[in-house]
Amino acid sequence: MTATEAPPLQLDEIQGIALRDRPSPYVGTYILLRVDDPGAGRQLMGRLAELVDSAANWWQPDLPALLNVGLTYLGLEALQVPSASLNTFPEEFRQGMAARAEFVGDTAESAPAHWEPPFGSRQVHVVLSLLAADQESLAVVLERARKAHARLAGLQVVHRQDFYQLSSGRTSFGYKDGIGNPTIEGSGAESLPGDGSVLKAGEFVLGYPDETGNLPPMPQPAELGRNGTFVAWRKLHTRVAAFRRYIRDNSGSPEEESLLAAKIVARRPSGAPLILAPERDDPALGGGRPAQQRLPLRVRSARRDLPARCPRQASQPARLGDHR
Repeated sequence: MTATEAPPLQLDEIQGIALRDRPSPYVGTYILLRVDDPGAGRQLMGRLAELVDSAANWWQPDLPALLNVGLTYLGLEALQVPSASLNTFPEEFRQGMAARAEFVGDTAESAPAHWEPPFGSRQVHVVLSLLAADQESLAVVLERARKAHARLAGLQVVHRQDFYQLSSGRTSFGYKDGIGNPTIEGSGAESLPGDGSVLKAGEFVLGYPDETGNLPPMPQPAELGRNGTFVAWRKLHTRVAAFRRYIRDNSGSPEEESLLAAKIVARRPSGAPLILAPERDDPALGGGRPAQQRLPLRVRSARRDLPARCPRQASQPARLGDHR
């Protein structure tokens, strides 16, 4: 089906984390749930519907912390979504990440047999994504989430993963954090230096034209898929010392080390794109704004011409596949 004109994004129907940045600094928690009773699972969805924060109100001052929700394919099964609808989801989503490990390079020591439980199992059905600017605010949304699944006997918490931004605002490898998301047309976000062209919403959000001008396939009925997205939720072990050792062993000087690392990451430590800072780092090109200038938040991207690392229509939790 060809779309002649893209409809405006229904921001109030799209989960905020699919289009918006995290604050800086940030803290957060993922809560993974197993649904043992379909009725309890559907009751949970009803409760969460009143709590989910959309892209329309993302990080308004009166929202101290935010909550978004994802479902795995097994979660949809656990909620007893009809087979006719389940069969309309992409095969990759239905198979799950463990079944597709060899396709994505999860072999040898990274094979599913070595994954931390419950990842790669049939235990993960619902993922709650909680995000805040500080621990005090995070406690607010944690209590909301607790009340949502409290006293529902057919639900079990199978994992909790806390996360946070380092005080430096950098990743564990020393690079500026929070600038890896592409700019989506109609989201209201601005581009940073080095960002590629604004992408059509259909590349990430279901129900809108993609870069070809077409509407990509969508789970049915349309109400089930429209304004959703797919995401791979992964827990990774970052080997900082090994990365630095590789850079040192394959370089002849500090300048060569800096350049090799930038070629691997495609950005300088400040966040400056390599294509705009080929000789040396330039913090002025690194992007980012002080906390008091955080609204509206900007979705940021790395170089557009780099090989795609993210599956089609995948951003952050709206619907999730299997987990590592």
